[in-house]
Amino acid sequence: MNLRASQFSFSAFGIQLLTLGLVLLAGIADVLIPLGVAVGVLYVLPVITTVLLFKPKVTRVVAFVVTGLILVVYWIFSNEATNWMVGANRVLSILAVWGTCFITIHAIRASEASIALRQEIEFEQHKQMEALEEKQLSLLNLLEDFDQAQKKIKQSQERFDLAIKGTNDGIWDWPDVTQDLQWWSPQFYRLLGYQSDELPPSFSLSKPARRTTWRKPVGESAPRWKRGTPCHMRAFG
Repeated sequence: MNLRASQFSFSAFGIQLLTLGLVLLAGIADVLIPLGVAVGVLYVLPVITTVLLFKPKVTRVVAFVVTGLILVVYWIFSNEATNWMVGANRVLSILAVWGTCFITIHAIRASEASIALRQEIEFEQHKQMEALEEKQLSLLNLLEDFDQAQKKIKQSQERFDLAIKGTNDGIWDWPDVTQDLQWWSPQFYRLLGYQSDELPPSFSLSKPARRTTWRKPVGESAPRWKRGTPCHMRAFG
């Protein structure tokens, strides 16, 4: 089964038989009909049917065959009484056959170009769909990894919060030393004698002009504070 010819619900073999039958029919009709009658349209029909085969070579072969029939019938049945009108009809029949042949070949090539273009477009669309599916899969995997990472971060934060609540140590962190903002744990605030909303966790509070903020809760006169101040406390000012 020819894939392109199948669009017309015909098999290639069936179209070939149809073309051959039309050639024979045109030849028989040409023999039975007087020479003076134009029969060019009968010879054109088998040429037209070759468009269903999508083979320009077959179209040209059929055109040569019917041209030969036109000339042979004229050579056999013409005589001295045959006038110029008969010869003119033969010439017109041949011109009609080859004009139809060229039009049919052009139609076949245009159809082939259209089919090739459609196949190329379908191929590109298929490639784009595959690429899109790969990107979607990658995005889903990325989202899944992100969700797992979020869960791990949440678990780590919960464990860290439990660890902070279970100790009396004041914990602080300085994420970016180029910025003034720090992080202080709730116990760190309590050791300073403040609530979390009373004092911002700022490095500027440790400057000499604000040492009272630190010394007030621990008591500057306490010998324990003087003896126990570690190096990182002296670094504040």
